[in-house]
Amino acid sequence: MNENSPLIKLSFATKMLFLFSVFMVCLYLVTVLSSLMQNRFGVIDLVLNLQVALQNIIVFAFPAFALAVFVSRKPIHYLRLNCMPRAKSLLFLIVAIVVAMPAMNYIIDWNESIRLPESMSDIEQMLRQYEDMAKTTTDNLTKGKSFGGILVLILTVGCLTGFGEEVFFRGMFTRLIIDKPCNKHIAIWIGAFLFSLMHFQFYGFVPRMLLGGFFGYLMVWSGSLWLPIIAHAINNSLAIVSIYLCEQNILPVRLDEIGCDSISLFIVSLALTAVLIWQKDRFFGKNSAGIS
Repeated sequence: MNENSPLIKLSFATKMLFLFSVFMVCLYLVTVLSSLMQNRFGVIDLVLNLQVALQNIIVFAFPAFALAVFVSRKPIHYLRLNCMPRAKSLLFLIVAIVVAMPAMNYIIDWNESIRLPESMSDIEQMLRQYEDMAKTTTDNLTKGKSFGGILVLILTVGCLTGFGEEVFFRGMFTRLIIDKPCNKHIAIWIGAFLFSLMHFQFYGFVPRMLLGGFFGYLMVWSGSLWLPIIAHAINNSLAIVSIYLCEQNILPVRLDEIGCDSISLFIVSLALTAVLIWQKDRFFGKNSAGIS
């Protein structure tokens, strides 16, 4: 029997139903457990970090790994966790983060400034409330932390979130669509749309979708899920470290404020990012592994 053949043959719809059914069950269990921990211990750092860890390991990573066991006899290979990215692809990632940062910050600022029509004021108020709740959660996690607390956040919000969300959205969801089969570009952007949608933050929807698209292309170009995992972890960790360094008066401004109100810097950043993507073959090779 072919070692790459699945243990059980499932249709595309059945795979998706399985993935999101397990996801919803895990989400419910983690939500109940988180509520019990908060009622017992209050909103303290330990509880918040445990919630983040449980969410990423149980809600995101577990459903993807569970389905991977059924769709492939080599689940680690299927999720593209069997190979590490090359040094050149890591260099591409670092350069991309630096040159794209001003453009992304400008888009973030634009998205946050969107105002809905007066007839939709109730919807806008509800969306703003979700944003405020998300900001409160972020503040509770990041503000006033010691150096040790920042290291814990890098582990949970940075590394574990990067791993869990990428395994679910790129490693499994996007891969399932590609295997349907479907055009890789369409699959990547469907995955990016869902990635942003499931964060339930309208005023960060566009930049988060663009980020999800970038992570998807990193997986396809490199043939490894570890590259988008590393990219996701770096993105989250930079935000955490930036807040800490500003609180310590080491940085004059946070990294997410660079270029947010400069159209000229936005254009330059966008142009450099486009050139970098155009030259991606120099980093990944003309016959990059992609997904097979």
